[in-house]
Amino acid sequence: RPRAVRIVSIGNDENGSRVAEVKFFKPSAADGLPSAGALPSFSWEVVRLSAVPLRQFYPLLQEEHGCAHILRAGLAIRDDAARAVLQRPRSVRVQPQCTKGHLLKPEEAKW
Repeated sequence: RPRAVRIVSIGNDENGSRVAEVKFFKPSAADGLPSAGALPSFSWEVVRLSAVPLRQFYPLLQEEHGCAHILRAGLAIRDDAARAVLQRPRSVRVQPQCTKGHLLKPEEAKW
């Protein structure tokens, strides 16, 4: 489920993949039953996760809403900071794979 998080640090895991340590608020329990017509109140806890792959993050383009958003290409291309992130070169070259995930071997054309 998407959440707004604070990125504490960014680094590499043992495989060389880029990962982050993050903190966020998570509702832990409802504080009693709400009265008729009232919204329930929740207790909140601070959660800290480490080794979260960077591919799971996307930029928050509209901070005023304060909730998770869907990344829309039209909005991202107009936002300078998001465009810089989304158009950055890959840190690791992508290896071609078949539909089952097996790596393909390079071959020269025999024409």
